[in-house]
Amino acid sequence: MKATNQHAPVIRSCHILFLLLLLVVHGGAAPPASALPINITIDTSVLSGTDAFLTFDLFDFDGASNNSATISGFTTDGTLGAAIPLGDVSGSLPGDVIINDTIGVGELLQSITLGNSIAFVVDLTTNFAGGQPDSFSLFLLDQITSFSLVTTNLPGDALFTVDIVGPPGGLSLAVSSGNTPDVRVSTAAAAVPEPGTLALMALGLAALGWRARRRQGISNKAAHQV
Repeated sequence: MKATNQHAPVIRSCHILFLLLLLVVHGGAAPPASALPINITIDTSVLSGTDAFLTFDLFDFDGASNNSATISGFTTDGTLGAAIPLGDVSGSLPGDVIINDTIGVGELLQSITLGNSIAFVVDLTTNFAGGQPDSFSLFLLDQITSFSLVTTNLPGDALFTVDIVGPPGGLSLAVSSGNTPDVRVSTAAAAVPEPGTLALMALGLAALGWRARRRQGISNKAAHQV
């Protein structure tokens, strides 16, 4: 029984090493549930002082009610007002907001007096049941008329649109250009380590742990011999 207890940490470490090696070889196996988060920055300086609705829409086009959009890290030098949620929406800006497509469309109309800029991160799941993909879009609407304050080259005068086409690509992003007035939208993928990189890091940590336990075992054995 004593020998079993001494070798149990080494056996557990070897098992962890084996599982991590499998993870590295298979590159994470299952496809990710979500794609890389997207950093969004909007230059609204030409409309500074304008009362608007910042309108986030998640449309369920594949009929499966299987996707969500998480908005986080929201910042602006404008002034937020009341928000009007439609459908399955939880949370409130500037905190995290989750929009689901469980009833066909999920929408958040956030009233805002525009400043010079708006920035946030959007993280979308990438489930696709076939047919027409679900879509996430952002619009900037007049608070009185509900018409778009900006003319863009995208359907509905969206500032940007993301089609959820499912793995392996995950998302198809379209950003508006040539907008009138000149509201500029820039995007960038948030930096997230690749699964293989994470697995290699964990593998290294597990190896260091195994070596430490091995040295401790040798030291204990030498002490008992003395």
